[in-house]
Amino acid sequence: MKTKLLLIGAALAAHAAAEEPFPVADYSWSEETIADGVEQIPPSGDQAEAWIRVTGTPGTKTTTRLLHIDNPAVTSAVYAIEGVLRSLGVEGAGYLEMWNEFSDGSRYFSRTMGEEGSMAKISGTTAGRAFQLPFNRQGTDPPPIRLEINLVLPGGGEVNIGPLHLVELDQSSALSQRRQIPFVSLLAIVGVMVLLVLITAMTVRRSAAAHGESIEERKMKAFDT
Repeated sequence: MKTKLLLIGAALAAHAAAEEPFPVADYSWSEETIADGVEQIPPSGDQAEAWIRVTGTPGTKTTTRLLHIDNPAVTSAVYAIEGVLRSLGVEGAGYLEMWNEFSDGSRYFSRTMGEEGSMAKISGTTAGRAFQLPFNRQGTDPPPIRLEINLVLPGGGEVNIGPLHLVELDQSSALSQRRQIPFVSLLAIVGVMVLLVLITAMTVRRSAAAHGESIEERKMKAFDT
């Protein structure tokens, strides 16, 4: 049993390491950097850094620009903006979006429109939760010249957002965010299953061998008598 647990732990640790994001840059909120329509929430208590507050208008869709990054220092094909948010009474389904602009003028976006996880939509009231806006630029060269992060609210409500982080991801992380099984995850799962089958087979064989020996011993004793 201990062997099984060690093997499972090793496989899960390898999987987690494969998806560990690589930090590129951090973006904090200061009075000089926040955009119009955005309010700063100063550090206090357990909140070590400044956050921002965006308040929607009931019955009106609003798009608030939170941050733009010129010439982001990304080199990998897959990267993301990460952070933490909390919401209060958000009407409908709001979302964060990241526009990726390239030198040829093309623009592509990622949006938090999922039902759960780090790419879930923003709705109602939620405690602090992590979010992620990943993008796979495979097929585009060179890297983006500009990233634009916005918050879209379909109506009233309030959203608070902590500092943002630009990170680079591997291919398996990008696939997992699209609710697919990453290849590395599949290999880890298959590997664990194969090892468990082998261990079980070995245990059964040893048990059968021990059982066979005990029968032979009983037969020998009966013959001797």
